[in-house]
Parts: sequence; C-alpha cells; structure tokens
Amino acid sequence: MAHPEIINKANSRIGSRLNDKWQLTSLLGVGGMAAVYAATHRNKKRAAIKILHRELSVDPDIRARFLREGYAANSVGHPGVVGVDDDDVAEDGSTYLVMQLLEGETIDARWERKQRRLPLEEVMAISEQLLEILAVAHSHGIVHRDLKPENLFLTHEGIVKILDFGIARVRDPADPDAGASSTQTGTLMGTPAFMAPEQAKGRWKEVDQRTDLWAVGATMFTLLTGRFVHEAETANEVLSKAMIQPVMPIRNLFPELDSRIADVIDKSLAYPIQERWSDAKAMADAAKQAFVDSEGTPARAPLLTIPDTQSELHQLNPTLSAPTSTNAGVSADDIPGLTKRSMPRQALLLAAVAIVGVLGALSLRNALFPPPLPVPATQSPPPPVTERSIHLTPDTIPMSSASAAPQPAAKAGVPPAVRAQSKPARRAPPKVRPIERKAPTSTRRQPRAVATAPAPSPPATNTPIPQAKPATAPRDPFATRQ
Repeated sequence: MAHPEIINKANSRIGSRLNDKWQLTSLLGVGGMAAVYAATHRNKKRAAIKILHRELSVDPDIRARFLREGYAANSVGHPGVVGVDDDDVAEDGSTYLVMQLLEGETIDARWERKQRRLPLEEVMAISEQLLEILAVAHSHGIVHRDLKPENLFLTHEGIVKILDFGIARVRDPADPDAGASSTQTGTLMGTPAFMAPEQAKGRWKEVDQRTDLWAVGATMFTLLTGRFVHEAETANEVLSKAMIQPVMPIRNLFPELDSRIADVIDKSLAYPIQERWSDAKAMADAAKQAFVDSEGTPARAPLLTIPDTQSELHQLNPTLSAPTSTNAGVSADDIPGLTKRSMPRQALLLAAVAIVGVLGALSLRNALFPPPLPVPATQSPPPPVTERSIHLTPDTIPMSSASAAPQPAAKAGVPPAVRAQSKPARRAPPKVRPIERKAPTSTRRQPRAVATAPAPSPPATNTPIPQAKPATAPRDPFATRQ
C-alpha cells in the first residue's frame, strides 16, 4: 500500500484535466511510482491514464523506464497485453500514459475474494493463457520480470491480460547481453516473493525467459496453496530466501494435487535455471497434458467469469527498485509474504446480501406464480472441442458470506461448498387458490394430479356431472383432491 501522503496527492487530481483533453474521473490505483485513473476524453472516449508521480518525472532514467512500458507492451502485439495508446507530459511536468480501460478484476483480487485458494481448473486456465502471452512476448525478446497475481487481470469476457511492463527488459534474442546494460548489476527490481534466484541476486545478465517461467510457477503455487513460495517476518528475510533457498515441493502444502501437475510446477521453480522449462510453450504443453491426464476429460474451452459488480483496472503497489544492500523505500505492506491485501470485507458482504436478496425474491415469485414448464427434451450435446484444454464452471455470483471461514481440509481443485445451482429446485405452491385458475402442467404435481387435458369420459360418481360446453373453462383441479 502506498504512503497516505502519496494517496492524498493522487486523490487531489480527481476532477482535473490533463492538457485540456482528459478529465480524470476516478482513482483506480496508486503505488510508489504512479497512479492510475479512469478518464474521459473531450471526445467522450474513456481510457485509463497512468501518471508518473511528479517528483519522479524529473528523473530522466525513471521517466525513460516509465515510457519503456508502453514501447514494450505495444511491441508484443497480443490481445493479452494492455497496450499504450499515447504518452504525454501534463502541465505540471508529470509524464503519463494513455491505456485501455479494463473492466474485471485482478487475479490477486479474485484470489482474495475466494479465500486465498483458487480451484485447480481456474489456475490451469489462467496459466494456459498466461504462458501463451509469454511465448509471444519472449519471441520479441521481452522479459517481463514482475509477473505476479497483482499484475494479471481477468476481464468480464474471461480473457487474461498482463499488466505493467514498467520493468520489462527488451533485448535482441540473438544477443543475450543486449539491453542488460540498462539495468545495473546489484539493483533490485521486482517483487521478492515472485523473484527467481538470479533476479533476487541482481544478476541481470543471467535473467531470461526462464526467469518469467519461475514467476509463473510461483504464481500457480500461491493460487493453489494460499501461501507464497518464500515467507518471512521482514523484507530482508524474504529477499535472502529468494536468493539462496530452493522452493519446497508444492505437494508439501497441497498433497492432494496430482503428481503430474505438481511436477510441472516444481520444474518451473527449480533453483538452477538450467533445470527449468526451456520456454513458455514447453511448459504450457506439459501443463495441458498433465491436467488432461489427471482429470481424464476431453479438451474444452476455458470459461472464466467474474461478478458484474467487480470492475477495476488494477491496484498499483510499488515495484521495488533499490540497491540490494539498502532496500530503500521498501515497506512491509509492499512485500507479498509479509502482509495480506484484500478487498474491503464490508463491500463484499453488502454485495453478497444484495444478490442473495434478489435471488430469494425471484425464487418466491416463481414459487407463487410458476411459469409454464417446457416439454422435456433430450439433453443438449456438449460444447464443441476447441484448442484450449480446460473447461471451467461459471462463477455466477460472489461467495454468500465474505466472513465464511476457509476449509483447509478441502481440496483446492474442488469448487467451494457454497455454489450457485444451475437451476433452483421448484417447490410446491402454497395451498391457496390462485386468482386465475389454470390447469397445472403434468410436471407440477404428484402422479395423482389431474392431467392438463380432460378425460375422455367422466368418472363414475354418485352425483351426476353436469354437461359442460366445449368453450367453458376446465374443471377446478382442486375439486378432485381428498
């Protein structure tokens, strides 16, 4: 979390205009280097504006690194990367970027909302899309160097996007040393809990695409287990562990995980860089095959959904950028593994109560005034097989209670105990006569109920049955009840 003074300065910009073009309408996130706003252009176009803090904009090196984010993201040319449409300098000298405004939630926020453990299918679908994006980025010589759940965004359409290429390294794949001089040896850049050993040591000439794959494995590890690969009391201890301590096998914390999937994650987190996956495609293929083998299910398109009430760009926490000997400017709130970032519990609870209330009202209405049921038909065929390998159950509503305690004994791959049913079971209507009497459908009552069409001949009774004209209303179905 950024310092309160930085947040206050960021809030003071709301409502102002940049270069008489962009009006800043709301603050989406703020961090140690920049603040992100939702903005509206004078031509009514909406976008996200990322403004480098004014005191940092005067530093040419920091300003150049900030602008490099746009160049790096745009050079990837993949829909999973948030590109930059424009850059400019505000009247006060602050440099800013104009980016696509996203609606959805970060993977970090989703993880917090789901009690810090995501189902296995979700994690595999997220990693599949992430590795696909990285394969393209790496082919352009771009290493992100700061992959983590907070920098991964899930749109309402279920598309995973990589955010914040601010410390990405661009180099010629044919010349591994090209571009390394832009980062001084010994400089710390990244997030310790998701840093590969060579990155934590500041050995930038050793950093390559396998460093990003280590971060992918660390992300999968965290999303599945609810724990960071390295945890400690202080920032220095987290960094020390990242530099010298191998990561424990994931099954130490998640023994129910299939060994084939665990092997994929453990290999990506190998301490020696030579023992990791060679590239993103190799890891993606292995992960896909391991998941299919473990589940025994055919390949299907992944479906990731989020509640419509979730809408944000991303929360910007400062990226560490300081000499490793001093770690200047590092606070405990900025280090995953030390603190917990979560959405306001009150907001989650209010949203859950509101949705449950609406669903309850709809269920009551359907119980009192049931709509006609369609004639049962044959079950629809499964969706067609596509290139992707994971099919996820839609997440239609948030958890019923934000304060519900997690169930540590439950398998992470199993959906939460509280789930929305695809179709609520119908209840018998109350024993009152409706205002408009209608013949019930055959599926609404027990086998003794009267059929919707009148019988060919009336049953034999002691009381004569009056002859009714064809145009008269059908008999009262309640008259035959005992």
